[in-house]
Amino acid sequence: MTGKEPEQRLFPSLFITPSGRTCPPTLPPQTLDQELSWLKDSGYVSITFDELVNHVQNGAPLPAKPVIISFDDDWEGQYRYALPLLKKYGYTATFYIWVVVVGRKNHMTWDQIKELSQSGMEVGCHTLTHPYLTRIKKDETLQRELVVAKEDIESHLGVPVTSLAYPFGQYDERVVAAAKAAGFTSARSTWPGVVHSKEGLFSLTGLIRTETEKSLEDSVDMYIAMAQEGQAIIAHEGSDTAPMHREDVATGEEGAPPFILAPLGPDPGPDADVLELKPPQRQPSQ
Repeated sequence: MTGKEPEQRLFPSLFITPSGRTCPPTLPPQTLDQELSWLKDSGYVSITFDELVNHVQNGAPLPAKPVIISFDDDWEGQYRYALPLLKKYGYTATFYIWVVVVGRKNHMTWDQIKELSQSGMEVGCHTLTHPYLTRIKKDETLQRELVVAKEDIESHLGVPVTSLAYPFGQYDERVVAAAKAAGFTSARSTWPGVVHSKEGLFSLTGLIRTETEKSLEDSVDMYIAMAQEGQAIIAHEGSDTAPMHREDVATGEEGAPPFILAPLGPDPGPDADVLELKPPQRQPSQ
């Protein structure tokens, strides 16, 4: 495949993140164990966001059934429970670090995060203070949230940090430009989808995992089937981050935004509700 631009790839990207001040798990360890077991039995092989970037940019080969697993917010339970389970099944994952809470109650320490990295896990950036990046008015503040956070993680781990997770999944054209300028090579939102391409490396989608949702098997099968049937909408990197229907950008107009396909079915509203996700809010052009 080297030297040829790979086509868009259909595979699940999963993100598992506790929420709330008291850190209630959205996916208990026993459920994570079951879902990792299903992935293993189904032949899925874990990859990192860096490996995805290398694939879509350089044609580097991927396994036949790749999956990306990620965790947000550096909760201590991810180190305590998820890391041993990942090792049990021979999987890697990406852990996105919210820098200012490292070492606080219920959050990982730098030593624990360093152990993640040394165990073969990818460590990404979840900004300095976890703000709505699209609401930041000053360029220097936006730069600090990205650059200082990235450099702080790198200084503790001694390895490059190349992937970003947008807090609350919010991004716009200005945020994407700032992420690229900070040296990131990919960024993940919270919009659901399973299709990944070179044009969408800064608007990557995924499937959030919680205890209240349908099984992982059902979710993955549903989204891949919808993508294969062309029931998709487009999450793009323009200033308006609400997804657009495919026909709205396939007009041939000059300057149409780069995109990735985010399969949600014909009517994205109900599907978003089922997944307990909110689409990125519309933002005015900067």
